[in-house]
Amino acid sequence: EPTSGLDTAGALSVMKAARAAADSGRAVLCTIHQPSAEIFEMFDQMLLLQYGGEMVYFGPIGRHSRDMLDYFYRNGASKCEDKENPADYIISLIGVGIGHHTGKDWGAVWTGSEENKRLRAALETGKEDGRADGSPLRPAGATPFEYTTDVPTSIAFQTKHVLVRTFRTFWRTPSYNVTRMVFQVLMALLLGLAYLQLGADQTGLRMRVALLYFTIVIGTVAMLNAMPVMMAERAVYYREKAAGAYRSLPYFLSWTIVELPFILVSSTIFSVILYWLVGLQTAAFGYFWLMMVTLMLFAVSYGQAIAIWAPNIMIAMMIAPSLTAMLMIFAGFLIKKDDIPPWYIWIYYINPYAYYLQGIVTNELDGLTFTCTAANIAAGQCYPVGSAYLDFYGWNPDDKWRNWGIVLLFFGAFRLLALAGLAYKVHLRR
Repeated sequence: EPTSGLDTAGALSVMKAARAAADSGRAVLCTIHQPSAEIFEMFDQMLLLQYGGEMVYFGPIGRHSRDMLDYFYRNGASKCEDKENPADYIISLIGVGIGHHTGKDWGAVWTGSEENKRLRAALETGKEDGRADGSPLRPAGATPFEYTTDVPTSIAFQTKHVLVRTFRTFWRTPSYNVTRMVFQVLMALLLGLAYLQLGADQTGLRMRVALLYFTIVIGTVAMLNAMPVMMAERAVYYREKAAGAYRSLPYFLSWTIVELPFILVSSTIFSVILYWLVGLQTAAFGYFWLMMVTLMLFAVSYGQAIAIWAPNIMIAMMIAPSLTAMLMIFAGFLIKKDDIPPWYIWIYYINPYAYYLQGIVTNELDGLTFTCTAANIAAGQCYPVGSAYLDFYGWNPDDKWRNWGIVLLFFGAFRLLALAGLAYKVHLRR
């Protein structure tokens, strides 16, 4: 790219030197972007590529670009205006710029053109290469190149190198990872001090359930935190995938693997601080930690999937909070399952937060006993054991591992949704 970073005068000077070298008998091959009409006229031959590296034209430019323009005119292109730069004209024509775009697949037009057939015949016979006998350019017995895939390396090779690159990207993005670590500590302290050492009375019983419900907020923030990072990285992914550097699967696997240690560390920090400040049931910590890790895995996957499918960050930021608010309303705490209107009950059954909440609440309350005052008994609000309060919500302690498995399935479903978006959805149009 000899003209990159140069002004018009500098670019013209450099290309005059290249033209002089070509006139002396040397072959000059270079890439040129947005050349002026004067610079464009200096070239003898042009290879034009469209999005994805597909060939659109290869042949002579001609005086005043006549040879090149005639080819496009013969195939239905609109006329290049007299004062229009031919280079800008063809860039717009194939859909890279604005205007003149006919909607044709110019790559397919070239593939079926007579010019392409003559070019391939010339490569086989060598007649245009100066060989008088017309002998082929390819030596006898040589195996022709045959490309069976658009990516030249194996999935394992791609995954290894993309994984290393992705980890470096995470490590060099403190705004993402340090932020979530600090937020986990602050939220654990905030909730832990607000619900410090809950008692074994009826107030402590209700506050335990409220506290566990508010832990959903941690997943919501993780989801919102993941979206801008994925949105920024997907432009790099589109470019490198189009260039044949790697496929969707290695990129997807690298993001899945690299997220794991950061999620494990942040979830552990939050769980340890919160659990002992509040004084939750010691024997139930293992399940609580496991469910918290699973919630964070789901939340990050949820955010990444939205970022991959949404056309821009504004749309993503509209979709994610709206869906999350709906899921939190119908998670079974603000409105009990039995009180949810029948036309909304389907939200409860497809709600990962509902299964998360059932799991951690039954894990905490099962086996605990609570005291009741005379006022509690008189008001009919005495629940001497945790299982009695679980019956009030319609939650069964025997379902806690089923609930964890369902949240894990939601995590897997949203990872697959993200993979499908990487494989089939492209928002970059240039």
